[in-house]
Amino acid sequence: VEVPAGPTDAVENTPIVTPITTPIGVVPPATEGIGNEGTFPPGTTVEWQTPPDVSKPGTTTGTVVVTYPDGTKDVVTVPVTVEVPAGPTDAVENTPIVTPITTPVGVVPPATEGIGNEDTFPPGTTVEWQTPPDVSKPGTTTGTVVVTYPDGTEDVLIVTVAVKEQADSRLETPTNVHNSSPVKSKTTKNVERLHQLPDTGETYNKGLLASAIAMFGGLLIITSRRKKERHKNN
Repeated sequence: VEVPAGPTDAVENTPIVTPITTPIGVVPPATEGIGNEGTFPPGTTVEWQTPPDVSKPGTTTGTVVVTYPDGTKDVVTVPVTVEVPAGPTDAVENTPIVTPITTPVGVVPPATEGIGNEDTFPPGTTVEWQTPPDVSKPGTTTGTVVVTYPDGTEDVLIVTVAVKEQADSRLETPTNVHNSSPVKSKTTKNVERLHQLPDTGETYNKGLLASAIAMFGGLLIITSRRKKERHKNN
């Protein structure tokens, strides 16, 4: 590793920290926190190492890293004042309308369902559960919704949530196709058998009667012939 001859860029340059004032929700450029950034060697970069939290009004800090062309660095802390813009805030100009929610057991509904006029808020507004409702059992409960506007101001509201028991599918009477078909088939076969049995019996009885008549007729003919032969002989 080569050690550069002479002093490093970090030794020859000393960043001058400048406090920053920014509107709520706006992260300012890191260069605004360095007052002499224009005196650094060409190729020097000034970036946020840890950006400031600008989500709410007040005083905070951010960490800026200055990287010089020779690779050496300076890291400085910059004070940042977060201000609410002049004039009425978004929270003042907007009034959320709370809407009761109905949801099945075990299902946490979107927080937006609890705000009836959510679509009228400024672009960039978020609606989230701060405290989600307890939907583990049927009944009436509440949840806390936080509406955060683009300027960082908020509205916090209580939303009523009715938790309903889900319909039990076991109470439905399903159609058992597999069981119905065989039963139907057996019933049809049984009916057919009931019809066939008398028919078979009747046909059998008629056959016996016809055979008996034929045999009786044959006996009569034979007897008649014998009588005639006897009469001739006499």
